[in-house]
Amino acid sequence: MQHTITASTSTFLKKRPAQSSQLNESEKVAVPAGKIYPVEEYKPAEDGHFWVKLGYGSGEWYIYDYEENGHWETTWESQEEENDTPSPTTSNPPVTSVIATPGAIDWSNGSQPISQYFTVGEVTKNNRNRQPKSNSAEERNILALAKELDKIREDWRSSIVVTSWFRPSTRLGYPQDVNRSVRGAYDSQHIYGRGVDIQPAKGDINKFQAWLDKDWFGALGYGAKKGFVHLDTRNGKGWKTGGVKDVRWNY
Repeated sequence: MQHTITASTSTFLKKRPAQSSQLNESEKVAVPAGKIYPVEEYKPAEDGHFWVKLGYGSGEWYIYDYEENGHWETTWESQEEENDTPSPTTSNPPVTSVIATPGAIDWSNGSQPISQYFTVGEVTKNNRNRQPKSNSAEERNILALAKELDKIREDWRSSIVVTSWFRPSTRLGYPQDVNRSVRGAYDSQHIYGRGVDIQPAKGDINKFQAWLDKDWFGALGYGAKKGFVHLDTRNGKGWKTGGVKDVRWNY
């Protein structure tokens, strides 16, 4: 696929990943909104930037593209976002009664169970760049969250679709910053394996969201209008654990 970048506002191509005000005139080129460039190569860089090698010998540059404040629309981010939305026919029947243990999971095997209802592929989207390190804190968080999702799946009595789970970050020593590539929040719980976005395989997602809100005592993001509900265990709580519920917010 030939990737492109499109300026979503008046901005700059930059020779260093810094604010344009910190660069001299020889280190930046002004770009009007709507300008499109072909891209041969790209990779995440620091401070919300991407390094890009433009097509037709147009050089190597940095562009600022961090979350909703980014200055560019990129085709690779659109592709990642599309890949984060599975087929609505995806389901999760019981796959095992064996409890997975940290350090004993083959994260390259998408069909391997990690809990009663969920598999490796639902965590990683069968993408090697989304695999957690074996016996890491992220792996342990993923397995703990899977147990909570099993409880939800049992009580909902119907399949649940995972739209996004683990998103590795270079901040935690992973080679690919998947979280940044999909414009995840800087300190997203997805990078720690504590956050997941889900939807019902069948039924009304608004009713599903309201149902979750009653008994989920971790953090919850109201994303039904966008096709998902975010759950995370940042406070150590989960399904029907009781006590004070963690933060709620709208997307």
